Amino acid sequence: MSNFSDYIKSSGVENKNENHENKKFSKEELESKIEKYSNLSSDKLLNEFIKLTIEKKKRGELSSCELASIKNKIMPLLNAEQRQTLDKLLKLVEDVK
Repeated sequence: MSNFSDYIKSSGVENKNENHENKKFSKEELESKIEKYSNLSSDKLLNEFIKLTIEKKKRGELSSCELASIKNKIMPLLNAEQRQTLDKLLKLVEDVK
């Protein structure tokens, strides 16, 4: 697995829709999301991640268990500094209800 696109293809990344049923994104949807965020600075990207995560947790669309699952899928793709950053971010949002 050499890049994020390969990871997306191999992992079957899922999201929950409004009915709380599993939904797989189409290739076009994923490409659109990647493009939307690809030009953001690190700070803006982190802020957007926190904002969206908190919103989803408040709406009951993202549980702590699901966050842990996402973390476990992403961690192998990150370097040590990125892992620390992800850990800090997840600690910021883990108690949001």
